[in-house]
Amino acid sequence: MKILNLIRISLIIVILSFFCSYHLIGQNPMSKYFQSYYGFGKSLYSENDYKRAIGQLKNALYFHDFAGFNKADSINYLIGISYSKVADYGLSSRYLALISKQDSILYGKAVFQSGKNYFLINNFDSAILYCESFSDKLSSKKYSQNLTLLLASSYLMLNKTELASRVLYNADLSSSRLLKYSTEIENFKPKNPFLAGALSAIVPGSGKFYTKNIGHGLMALFLNGLLAYRTVIEYNRGGVSSTGFIIFGTIFLITYTANIIGSIFSAKQYNRRHYNAIHSKVTDFIYEFD
Repeated sequence: MKILNLIRISLIIVILSFFCSYHLIGQNPMSKYFQSYYGFGKSLYSENDYKRAIGQLKNALYFHDFAGFNKADSINYLIGISYSKVADYGLSSRYLALISKQDSILYGKAVFQSGKNYFLINNFDSAILYCESFSDKLSSKKYSQNLTLLLASSYLMLNKTELASRVLYNADLSSSRLLKYSTEIENFKPKNPFLAGALSAIVPGSGKFYTKNIGHGLMALFLNGLLAYRTVIEYNRGGVSSTGFIIFGTIFLITYTANIIGSIFSAKQYNRRHYNAIHSKVTDFIYEFD
């Protein structure tokens, strides 16, 4: 009984202390915890210490309901952006999805960043679907425009230049650098891997010349020519059953085949390098937007 009475008295003291501090001091004690965590979290965020900022902002979010403030959207936004900065795009989108439409600017930022998260993980098909689903739901003109640019960028990353250009023209964004990148992709003449291999089959190294890989082309031409010449000599000396012919003939066959396969890969690498160079410009363009 004494223990129960002691517990009751302790609870009464805690409750009275809470109400006294609230009425006498004029501030809910929970608000002090909230302001402490929220202020420190924002400070860490501004210093680009995103991992620590996430922990502090989550604590602020916990005390937010008790403190009676109306900052849940701002906190969720900062947490969402912080997760994106540390490349945890799934959690970033999860927190950004909690932001209400009350603040059209913050909501527009959150929608754009969620679409950008798909873009940053190279899930361009999902980015396109996401942008299209929100294209007419944002009241903020700035972020509606940014979402359109993200949509066009996603098309460009898939080399769908016609769709990207159409999106830009329809949104009156023909002055965007994206249209220049679209033209660069459209005007690019990719090298045909089959043709590169066929050329090297006829004249070793010529497939590399076709893909503008001059150094490797000269090397392939010289090496295959030298081995072919030595193989012919060994054949003239001892015929097809001679050891020299078998050795040099085998080496020639290997290098000749490698020359053809290498030319095929050279064509693919040539195309990839060109597309990657433009895609890198598109990605840098999207990174400019927050």
